[in-house]
Parts: sequence; structure tokens; C-alpha cells
Amino acid sequence: MGTDNQGEKNGDTKRSIAVGGVYSGMSLLPQSGLADGFYIVSKLSNKAITIVPEGVQLQQTELTWPGNEPSSDADLTIVYSGSVTNPANFAAGTYNTYRIQWGSISPSTLINEFWSLQGTAATWGMPIVSMPSAELDNQRFIIQPTGNADTSIYIRILNTGRYVQIAGGSDVNTTVGAKVEQSDFSGDLNQKFFVKKRAY
Repeated sequence: MGTDNQGEKNGDTKRSIAVGGVYSGMSLLPQSGLADGFYIVSKLSNKAITIVPEGVQLQQTELTWPGNEPSSDADLTIVYSGSVTNPANFAAGTYNTYRIQWGSISPSTLINEFWSLQGTAATWGMPIVSMPSAELDNQRFIIQPTGNADTSIYIRILNTGRYVQIAGGSDVNTTVGAKVEQSDFSGDLNQKFFVKKRAY
């Protein structure tokens, strides 16, 4: 399950790094309201997660590197969803929670589709899909620093405590179209991501 003590509580890492004009790091996350211009990239593959139709499992598609941002298909608006204290399956403490919505405020491409755990089960391997707003804890995420100096993050699902990861073995999880799922903590690269903000 997700009852480990990996990662750090919110506020332990308050910095961002600019690479190629793009900013990366937890300090970019909104502390109230919402903010747009984000995209999320797998640390393992350097591929961005891009929009899928409703009910379809998220996947990584577009290769990124400094100076090469993904298309608008990767655009995300991150919504602050309040803080929680001592949630089940997390180490004791207070955590900020976020909802991850497809699109941007400006230009106006925001749609009523959010990252969502399919259902509410804690089962290993359950897919992360795109679904309309439901205001449930399977659409709320806790973002924690990995402790690496590169500002990489873990993304955890509030209602299960499990970690978002790119699915598959080493022959799959670096490929275009590799799926996104929940899993127990491993600390492997396929569970590490960068939350990046576009350089407008």
C-alpha cells in the first residue's frame, strides 16, 4: 500500500530551477486558486503526458528537452484543492492537495477534464484517466519532492496514498504511448516527474 514515509512534506523544498527558459519545481504550484501554463514530464523518458479523450488512460507521448517544449496537448492548469492533515496512507503531517485539469486559461483552452484515478480502489496498476470534475479524492493529488537536487517530484493520489508512475518494464516505460497508473512506492525513475511551467 502507500503507507511509506518516502518524500517530504509540503514546504520542505521551496525552489525552482530555470532550464532553457522553462521553470521547474514545487515552488511554482499555486497556494490558492489556480495557475496555468504547466506540463508534466517523466524523469525517466523526458516525455510529456498529453491530453486524452474522456475515460481514456493517460499516456506519455512528446519528447522534451531544454529549448523544446511540448505542444499545447500537454497544457495543464493546476488547481489548489486545500490542505489535509494526517490523511490515511501518508506519514503524519499536513499536505497541500491539487487537482490537475487539462488546458490553459490564456489562451482559453480549459476543459472540464481532470486527471483521475479510475474508480476509488487502491488496487495496484489501476489506471489514471481523464474524467469530468467529480470533486472526489480520486481527483486530488499530493505532490512531494523526491529529495533530488533536480526538483523532480512524486505525484500521489489522496484517496489511496499510491504513487503515479509510467507503467511497464524498461522495454515499455520509455516508449511513446506508455500508460500512466498507480503503484506502491519504488523510488524508481518511472515514478519521478518534473512539473514545468512554460516560459511565455
